[in-house]
Amino acid sequence: MAEHIEAIRALQALDPDIHIFCPRSSTDLRKQQAFEFDEKGRQQLADAKARRDQFFSALPLLAYDGAECTTYHQWLYDTLDRQLGKCELCVRNYYLGKLDFVQHLLQEYDQDEVNQFLDILNRRDIARIEKGLNNASRTLEAAQPQQRTSSILAVEHLFALFEALHCEPFLNDEQRLRDHFDKPFKLVQTKKPLRTNELLPATTKFLFSTNAERLTWAAGAWEKIDQPPTNEEWDWAIKNILQKEFASIRDEQGLIRTWSALNVIVEKLSKEQIKLKLFDLNFKVPKRALENLAQHATMAVPQILSGMQSIWTKAPVAYWQEMSSVSPATVAETVFNTANFDKCLEQQASSDAEASKTDVLSWVEPFMDSLPVAGRLVGARTVAYQLTKRTDSDKISSDARQLCFYWKLKSLLSMTLSFSNEQESLHTIARPIIMNVVQINTENLESILSFKVPASFAQQAKCKEQVLNLAKNTLWLECQTIKIDSKSIADGKPRVQNCSYTPELWQITRRYMQAEWHEFSQSVLQGIVTPLTGLEAFVVTGEKVQFKKEKESFNDIFGKVEQALTTNVEKLAEFPSSHLDHLFASQHTNMALIALLFSGNDSIYNATIELIKNISDEPARKEALSHLLKAFPKETLYSICWVFKRIAGTMAFAPVPRLLKTGMDIMDLLCDTTGILRGEAAAKSASSAIKSYWSYSWTMLQIIFRRMEKWSIEQHNKVLMTEVCRDTMQYAQQLFDHYYLFAKIVEQTKPDLSADQVAKQLLSIEDKEGGSPPRALDNMVRWLRLKDPYLAEMLVNLIIKILPKLKEYGTQLPDNALCLESIEHCSTVGSDGRPIRTILDENQKAQLVRALEQYTGRQIASKQLAMRIKQQKLAFGTKSSSASSRDIITIDDDEASVK
Repeated sequence: MAEHIEAIRALQALDPDIHIFCPRSSTDLRKQQAFEFDEKGRQQLADAKARRDQFFSALPLLAYDGAECTTYHQWLYDTLDRQLGKCELCVRNYYLGKLDFVQHLLQEYDQDEVNQFLDILNRRDIARIEKGLNNASRTLEAAQPQQRTSSILAVEHLFALFEALHCEPFLNDEQRLRDHFDKPFKLVQTKKPLRTNELLPATTKFLFSTNAERLTWAAGAWEKIDQPPTNEEWDWAIKNILQKEFASIRDEQGLIRTWSALNVIVEKLSKEQIKLKLFDLNFKVPKRALENLAQHATMAVPQILSGMQSIWTKAPVAYWQEMSSVSPATVAETVFNTANFDKCLEQQASSDAEASKTDVLSWVEPFMDSLPVAGRLVGARTVAYQLTKRTDSDKISSDARQLCFYWKLKSLLSMTLSFSNEQESLHTIARPIIMNVVQINTENLESILSFKVPASFAQQAKCKEQVLNLAKNTLWLECQTIKIDSKSIADGKPRVQNCSYTPELWQITRRYMQAEWHEFSQSVLQGIVTPLTGLEAFVVTGEKVQFKKEKESFNDIFGKVEQALTTNVEKLAEFPSSHLDHLFASQHTNMALIALLFSGNDSIYNATIELIKNISDEPARKEALSHLLKAFPKETLYSICWVFKRIAGTMAFAPVPRLLKTGMDIMDLLCDTTGILRGEAAAKSASSAIKSYWSYSWTMLQIIFRRMEKWSIEQHNKVLMTEVCRDTMQYAQQLFDHYYLFAKIVEQTKPDLSADQVAKQLLSIEDKEGGSPPRALDNMVRWLRLKDPYLAEMLVNLIIKILPKLKEYGTQLPDNALCLESIEHCSTVGSDGRPIRTILDENQKAQLVRALEQYTGRQIASKQLAMRIKQQKLAFGTKSSSASSRDIITIDDDEASVK
């Protein structure tokens, strides 16, 4: 007892102006947070905490009887009344300190003894609060309604109202609230509500109240909270109240109120607080939700699901860790099998979906999004099955069936997008998972496509959009896995599972491609063609073929997919031109169709040619291509650029022969003397795409020049490779010959640049994404050692055109370029001093040397070679007739050194 009396005497010696429970004094009324701004303020905070602790250390004296204690008892009570009747910080800090005080007592005394002591203290607190509330009530009742504000109350009466919001024993007594609190609480808010910027026990307790004024005030207070509760606020103002309220649920209305209140709280919690605080209560929130759904024929389904929806959205990982022994299928089945689920569904369908408090389906999307990879499939299958039962049922209304259809779509699409949006990590996901995604969607696609959504349904437009997205992304997953398999095999890391091919998926989508539904055709094409562009079958001829079995398996599946695609394109070709116009007018679908024009598969190519003949009403292929370039110039040119970039990126050979031949036809249509780009109007409409067309053409050529030797080794087809090499040179030559035409058109889009600046841009190497002649030159000159006179002649002619042009506009070659050295060695002698074996004649060597000297500004030729050059100048222009004949050209594979 002596130490308690000593603490009281120390407090009695303090300046009366100093507040015991906070750092304020009568002359310093700053907010609590303001004391943290400087060293002096922080010291004042520390001193206030020491005073508070000292006061609580004296409170156990209240448990002692005797005349000598009476004076000290009265001082403690009077001090509490005085301190808590003048300062809101003292009120808050007193009740916070009371929590620590109770924990300290429990370490030294039994629970029953602590409870008996707290009864003494709580009775005094409650008596003080009731006295102030009753006085406040009399003052407010006596005033006119327009004067009923907190400003007319005496300070100690106002703080009694404020203290009531902090005192949990008082708040737990419903009878006392009705008798003493409700009247002044209502009257003081006649003109405007009481405001609090902090979470108090009352802001949580009143969320569970049946009193309208209390509930409205608490909901408004929580709504204004703009950050998660602090740990202190959780322990003081939330945790105990939540545990008590959930333990005291007695009826249906109590269940609804309790889950409604929890929803408000969860909305403000952070992900970490849900995991570490909410899930650490003495009841397990996730499992309690399932128990409440399964054990009660409850109408609280919307409230329970709303709470779970917030948890799935904010802390999905923590939720499924907490539910480790419960599968996603069990969670979904529990929800759908709730006794009153369909009744709540009917209520939702019959009311405004936005304002409805009976929503039992919006949880589907966050539930699906929350699932870990391993649980997405079983979750989606269960949700789809349960919703399909209802869309096919005649026991619920048409409106309810439409809602179920909408959310079934959303669930499947959510699952599908969770995989298709993860392109970077898709190759790490187990193949059976992806195959099951496609299989689940295929099982449901027929019923989805055949379901008729009436125009009266508010979500009709979204349903149509989701149907298209589901079909597109399902096909995309099917084809993307084929692309991943191709890369895995090419990298020497084939997968264990076979490639994916789902014939039912292709059959369903083809069946629902209809002339009057061009949007579906667009979705199908985008889903299929985008991942397949640039893919090719593996060459499996030869004795030593690595992973031959895997490659043959891939080729088999890839062939089936190409055949399915051919069939789809053939069906599209039968549709009217109005349908096809929509496809080519959309940039994404235009890209897909143009990609098919460059396909290495003859069946796909021929079907696509028939399609463009249909839309153009032209019987000839080239005239049909001309129609596309005139009718959709910008879209088509950008599509061509995309195809060039994609094929260059995959470095596949199969589309290259078609790309070169079709590409030359397109270039003729664009750049010929009567070409489309010669017309001012057409050139202007496509001017923004012209620079990209120029750039990606050189990108594609650069790859062909670089990869030709590897391709020739793989293909074992000398005739084909000879033709490809010649077509490549012809394409490059024609492209550079139209350099000034491209520069003129690009100049129209660059009014701030001069003609020379634009011309220089087309030769620049600064664009890291696109290509240019100097970038291609480094790979091009390697072909100088090919044993083909026709190629040699064309290559020399192109090089001696490019180098002077680079010199004219001051264009630098890439830093690591070896083309100048290669040209010099092929024209004079190699680095070892010996001449490099080429098929170049002396005249061609002399032309290369002159172009090289002009570009570098230095003399390269030796005296002997200079004499030959002089002699060749006399005969300049005379060329061997054999060098221009394509009938005698051969490629010596052993001598070729293209890399």
